[in-house]
Amino acid sequence: MNNEYNITKRRVEYHSNWDKDGIWTSNIIALFEERLVEHKYSQLFVPIELDISSAVDTLYQNPKFNRLFSVLIDFYDELPARPDVAFDLCWRAFEIEMNLYKNHVWNKKGDVTTRELIARICDEAIFPLYRCENSIKDAIDMLFENVSIKSLSFCITRAVAVAELTVQGQNGLIIERLKSALGDNLWESIKKKYFPSDGTISPEDKRKLCFLLKKILIGETIIMGDKQYTLDFSHRLEFLIGGILYTSRCERFHGDYFSPFKSDKATLRTFYDFYYQLLTTYTLFWCLLYKLKIHNGIDVFFTPSNIKLMIDENLKRLKILPNT
Repeated sequence: MNNEYNITKRRVEYHSNWDKDGIWTSNIIALFEERLVEHKYSQLFVPIELDISSAVDTLYQNPKFNRLFSVLIDFYDELPARPDVAFDLCWRAFEIEMNLYKNHVWNKKGDVTTRELIARICDEAIFPLYRCENSIKDAIDMLFENVSIKSLSFCITRAVAVAELTVQGQNGLIIERLKSALGDNLWESIKKKYFPSDGTISPEDKRKLCFLLKKILIGETIIMGDKQYTLDFSHRLEFLIGGILYTSRCERFHGDYFSPFKSDKATLRTFYDFYYQLLTTYTLFWCLLYKLKIHNGIDVFFTPSNIKLMIDENLKRLKILPNT
């Protein structure tokens, strides 16, 4: 039998025996766990350090932030083996937080599209911190530099390969978000060079495009045809959040995909991919919370330096996994 038949059989057997056998195991999960043991890590992910006494008092006295914190920490229970589920839960907290920011800082109670919300959060909330706080600037620049190549590849595939999907994905919305972040001219130049009209892209062209997009993310000037393009910080961050993270989240909620770890295609790169998405979302959560607390005049129980130290340690640990 072929691999797909075998993994299908494993899923059915897992379902049928779950109450007796417990959690899913696989060779790749065992290899990941061996990497953790080899480097003496009980977890790959480490949370931000908080001033515990100040955090307890501040959260206790501010119910809306206390509720938000309770939602955030749900994802810890999914680690180390399921960073994909952890990312989903962390994104949920971040999206709640973005709407909290919209309601309490902008006083905007009506509907705003997620694309518009992300763009404004990047420009009006995160960019001022990036400009004024060196620790936050360094932290976000490191996230740009270490972007998951697999996440970039997934975003590209979902933007172009509509014909391959048996359930219609979010193709139109993905392209809308990419155009918002990259600009119409750059997007059209990329599409003309890399995306044929039949909805496919060769593995070699996809790899080249991934590394081109990484150059854009880290702020390099690129040349397409006879034009040069350099994205400012807000649009680079919008591409990271709206183009890469939100595509991953939405396609796995509304699109067409197999469970990433109950699959014969899972590799150590799959772990890197979802740990990167988790870490990026988690970092942005704390950046926005810092901004919210300043706006509300509330004692801050962590500092930008805590965010930077958290990033340093997590990226050091992430290096035990391959990205390319």
